[in-house]
Amino acid sequence: MLATNSGPTLATDSEPTLATDKMPMVELMVDRRRGSPTEKVRNTETYSSGIVFRFLVGMRINVNKSEIMAHVQKPRLKARSIDKDILELFWQLSEGKEPSRIAAVSELVSKLLQKQTKDEFATVLQYVLQRLVKGLASGRKFARLGYSMALTQVLREFEMITVEDVLQMSEKCLTLKHNLTKSEAGNVTLGKAFVCLTLMQSGRLFKGSKKLVQKVVTLLVYLPREKTYLHPICIRALSMIIATVNTKVFEKYVYPQLQDQLTKGWQSATPDDILLLDVCCQHQMETVDKDFIKEHWDYYPLICPKNYQHISRILMDSSLKFPLVHEIVDIIIKHVISLELGVQTFWSEVVHDLFDGNVKRQHLGLTVFGKLLPHIRTAEEMHGILSPDVVLCLMKHTQKKDDPLMAICKQVVDLLIAYVKSSHNKEMELTVFSSLVCNPCSPTTFGSQRKNILGSFVAIFSDETIKELSSLLMLHISGKKTGRLPLDGDYSVWACSELNNNLRVCKDFDLRVSVLQFLCLHAFFKIKTVSDMLKHCDVIPATDKHASASSIHFTKSLAQMVTFQPEKATKVEKFEIYLHLLYEVIQYADKLMKSPDVVSMKNPFTEDIQEEWDKVIDVVNKMESSRKGKESSSVGLKEAFELLYMFLALQMFTEADSVIPLLMDVHVCYKKASQKRRQSMHKASDDPHWMEVITEVLVSLLSQNSNLTRVVTRTVFKTLADHTTRDSLAVIIKAIQPKKVRDAEDEEDVLSFEEEEEEVDGDKMDTDSVSDNVEEEEEEEEDDSDDENEDASDVDEVDNSFRQTVQAALGDAGEVDDDDDDEDLPDFTDEQMFKLDDKLAEAFRSLKKGRSKEEKEKKAQIVTFKTRVLDLVGILASNPPSIGISIDLLQAVLQVMESGDRLQEEQVLYNKARQCLSDLCHQKKMTADGGVDKHNLFSVFLNLIQYSRKVTSMTMVTHISNACLFVISLLLNPLRGESTDPSPAKTRSNKSHKSQPNKQTDHQAAVVDVVQSSLSDLLYKKDHRLHVQFFDNMLKKKKMFWPLWDTLLQVLQDDTVKLHSRTQACSLLSALLNNLQVKELNQEVWQEFAGQLAMALKEIILTLNAEKLKPMLVREVFNLTFRLFIMNKPAVMKIFDSEMREKLNTLKAKLDTDTRRIFNKIYSQFPKEQTNGDVHLEKKKKTKKQKLEKKGNDCSDSSPSPAKVKKIS
Repeated sequence: MLATNSGPTLATDSEPTLATDKMPMVELMVDRRRGSPTEKVRNTETYSSGIVFRFLVGMRINVNKSEIMAHVQKPRLKARSIDKDILELFWQLSEGKEPSRIAAVSELVSKLLQKQTKDEFATVLQYVLQRLVKGLASGRKFARLGYSMALTQVLREFEMITVEDVLQMSEKCLTLKHNLTKSEAGNVTLGKAFVCLTLMQSGRLFKGSKKLVQKVVTLLVYLPREKTYLHPICIRALSMIIATVNTKVFEKYVYPQLQDQLTKGWQSATPDDILLLDVCCQHQMETVDKDFIKEHWDYYPLICPKNYQHISRILMDSSLKFPLVHEIVDIIIKHVISLELGVQTFWSEVVHDLFDGNVKRQHLGLTVFGKLLPHIRTAEEMHGILSPDVVLCLMKHTQKKDDPLMAICKQVVDLLIAYVKSSHNKEMELTVFSSLVCNPCSPTTFGSQRKNILGSFVAIFSDETIKELSSLLMLHISGKKTGRLPLDGDYSVWACSELNNNLRVCKDFDLRVSVLQFLCLHAFFKIKTVSDMLKHCDVIPATDKHASASSIHFTKSLAQMVTFQPEKATKVEKFEIYLHLLYEVIQYADKLMKSPDVVSMKNPFTEDIQEEWDKVIDVVNKMESSRKGKESSSVGLKEAFELLYMFLALQMFTEADSVIPLLMDVHVCYKKASQKRRQSMHKASDDPHWMEVITEVLVSLLSQNSNLTRVVTRTVFKTLADHTTRDSLAVIIKAIQPKKVRDAEDEEDVLSFEEEEEEVDGDKMDTDSVSDNVEEEEEEEEDDSDDENEDASDVDEVDNSFRQTVQAALGDAGEVDDDDDDEDLPDFTDEQMFKLDDKLAEAFRSLKKGRSKEEKEKKAQIVTFKTRVLDLVGILASNPPSIGISIDLLQAVLQVMESGDRLQEEQVLYNKARQCLSDLCHQKKMTADGGVDKHNLFSVFLNLIQYSRKVTSMTMVTHISNACLFVISLLLNPLRGESTDPSPAKTRSNKSHKSQPNKQTDHQAAVVDVVQSSLSDLLYKKDHRLHVQFFDNMLKKKKMFWPLWDTLLQVLQDDTVKLHSRTQACSLLSALLNNLQVKELNQEVWQEFAGQLAMALKEIILTLNAEKLKPMLVREVFNLTFRLFIMNKPAVMKIFDSEMREKLNTLKAKLDTDTRRIFNKIYSQFPKEQTNGDVHLEKKKKTKKQKLEKKGNDCSDSSPSPAKVKKIS
């Protein structure tokens, strides 16, 4: 019961204050059948003036019937008598955020302390206690957390609440009734457990009567038997009691309740029993001492190697808590580490067997592995714990996302990576790698998964470990066995792949050179005799299985090294490091070729190829010697040629026949590029520019299906991009042009502006160019009409396999000699012919499938090739050397985009070309070109407008509009290197054209005139083929088109213009109203425009017919009005008079959803007295007038009184 000496007496709001403490009681009850109160007398115990849970009335007190009925209607505590502020706090106790729950608990305790001196404190405290105890059985999420915290704090602050009060309240409020559901019954049982926890957490349990400790212990032992999921909570509570009470209390009140669990022995013990026993060994050593353990549990200490067999069973039983981990696991590991029982021994005798069981046991085994990992000190211990079973489990269960062990496996891998990274131990790193590779089965088992895991570890290895690991892998490829990497079998192909992975993270230059030389040796050479003079030639490999893998990974490694990013190195330094790396590999290959007694080439060179090789080596040596000792701030022409030379030299090992012609061209180009400019200018020649030839060489290399080729080609071209000419760009454009553009030989180019412009002479270059081959393939695929005009000889060329298929379908009928006459052919019945028809149809279907598949493959190859060539276009687009090249790029990119926008299979080309166009249009300054001037740019602008008439895709229209804006910026802005005076030739040729624009203002006026003329065609003419999106995009982005507002406003106000044109004009006016443009305009011009536009909008709105609205026009009109209102509010406010408001009110009901939304935005900006006041006043007057008229009509039939007539009048 609550103590009475520390505060006011607790009482319910439904009980009277009793005069005596000891008296017989009468319990008032309501008879449900009669509805009248009855009396039932019974003797009760002696009650102190404390909490009373039922309404009692003393027999000695005179209570009338009304008082009795009043109390009968209110038998329990009512929330109405509690402050609203306190009631709201109970909702906050159930919130999901912990800070909110803590704040609610603090506020609740604070309010109770404030009421401590008031009369209603006992009632409030009684209600809070009852509410908190009930809340412990709530099924709402986070409710138990908040209510248990609050109850703990209340018990700490208010000592007047005794343990007996809490337990009695628990028995009253947390009762298992027969009508409860299974879930509700579980909540009640869990609430009882929480009551015990709050009593212990508050410390009140150990301050009161010790018999109450026994009562709580009994309850905690009983509850898990009712609900098994209460085991963890109750065991933790019992552990807290054991650790808190003294020996005397433990022996008298606690131990008798736990004696069966503490003395049952290993055979029937559970993990919970061992957990309680361990707590007793630590805190009740006088009772549970050494002799006690030996008597009931065989050996002392409890966790020792002699009990490992029993401990293993306990661990297996604890796995039933999956996915939770029992606390006994941490306790066992803690004893193993503290007693120094040996991690490896404990693993092999206790934990190892877990991996032979089900998923639950494997989960527990991985958990124990993660907990033991920080305590591993030697590589030997790591080798013992990272056993084949563990590796198999890690590899097997990280493949599927829905695997129940995937999360724990990833967690263990992360822990292992962190441990290895922090160890800084080469032996430990090699042991982990060896265990992951050699266990279980072979290193190729679980290929991708094992590769990813190994890659994660290699990325954190030290340079010394990577060097040692690379040496071990190279020894395995050479055929030597080593104990550090005990691979059982030939896994040289896998070892080549791992060498490639090591190079990704390797920072040591010498090691990278050594690995690349090793791969080069085994890719292109064969060791004949052992030699210590040549590197990596000290062992003859037993097999040659790794040759192709060495070649593949050699190429991959070279491609990776191009993009390798060494720390604290500039771009120039990175390029020079890669050149030096390639040079070392080339020199090593040359030494191997000059040692025929030791090694032999797998594909020997002929004399011509060998001569070309020697020539390349000589050129590269000269370049390298001239580059040594010189510091350069940029990558120049010589570095680009050196990279190209060395790459082509390596290509000679695999494709010598195709490389030799390219090398001959490169020799000539390097010689011309190295000549001084003045000397080259004196020697006029018809030969193509060296950059044109190099570009064709690079384009031809892109046809190879090699990532290294693509990377090297991009790198070389990026270095030589500043030397690009329009003729060399024509080679690239020819390779990516759509077929329709190339076929239009008699038509001018889309963006052509020079009538005397020479076409690219294709005969000057090598006819075996890849672009020519691609052109021929496309012509064969897409030009189906040519098949009908083929010669008879072409028709007779039939595939032999198809001929055999047809003959097999015909059977005996197909075995007819060609010399036989028609009369000798066998006759068939209709039934036989029908059977043959089906077989022949199947044969022709198979032929069609085969051809369609081949066509798809060819088209895919062409798209892939063009994608690679577009990489070169992207390099030029991001930094175009001159304005002429920019215009040519603009033409080519638009053509590719138009073709890709139409064809689904060329969508990747469209995306790449779109990015190129975006990069090109973002260029602000261009270098002047002698072949292109402002007059040419103006012609390009005109051609772009004409080009926009031909396309139908709105996306392409927008891109062409952006291209026009780019050309306009070039036309209006000064160019780098541009002369302010025209050339003499231009002056002489244009003497008669004095009005030609040659200043910025003149160019701007000319552009505006052209756009205005095209805009007039759009709005007034029928067959214009222009798109409003083209002008909309331009008007939004350029201030110079502001004078077009006059034309647009005239169209909007002209009733004779067709409705669609007026709608377009309204839309374009909205595009003109750009906030950035308005800020830069003259305010007088802007105010004049705003006034005229506002009046025009008013006239249009007033002429609208509510019954015949045009949705598109109305929407654009309101949208334009809203834009104008935002930018010039006074101009719009002037037109909103009473007539305008009345018109808007009549139109509102007829508007569609989108237009009404805009209408509401406009109307919401006006004050209510302006928007609604006049309208409502007029409406009110009109309604009143109608009522008066109606009353007058009613009164005309009768004779009303004079007073009534006066009132009506």
